[in-house]
Amino acid sequence: MPILSSSCCGCCDLRTGSVVVGALCLNNAVFAFLYNLGTTQHLGTPGTWTAWVTLILEVLFVIACCLLLFGIKKGNVTFMKFWLVIAIILVIWELVMIIIRTAQAGKSITDLAAILGVGWILVLIFIGVKIYGILVVYSYTQTATVVA
Repeated sequence: MPILSSSCCGCCDLRTGSVVVGALCLNNAVFAFLYNLGTTQHLGTPGTWTAWVTLILEVLFVIACCLLLFGIKKGNVTFMKFWLVIAIILVIWELVMIIIRTAQAGKSITDLAAILGVGWILVLIFIGVKIYGILVVYSYTQTATVVA
């Protein structure tokens, strides 16, 4: 049973909403990958495994976004479900990373204030939008499964 019955936001159907989610996520994933690639220093040093995991997840998410858009166009529910799995993994990873950054910044009150003030608010906003996108795509896969 789909979570959102017929429209993603009250103004367009689930298919259109899923296309919008796929396009926005692809755009954000490409920019996030390029940003992480440009700001990640010393990838060869020990202790930077989180940077490598983030880069790998961003590459997987770019691929998953392309598959989502292709799956919507061709009616392939498997491609859409692959995007759902990668998106959920990425949401969990982002939560883990902000918790780790908060724990590491606990040594300095100014770093902690920056993480709590800006970091958590931005992460929670982005995660909230991503979770809503997951709900839209999941609802579309449920209706596409029924129709197909």
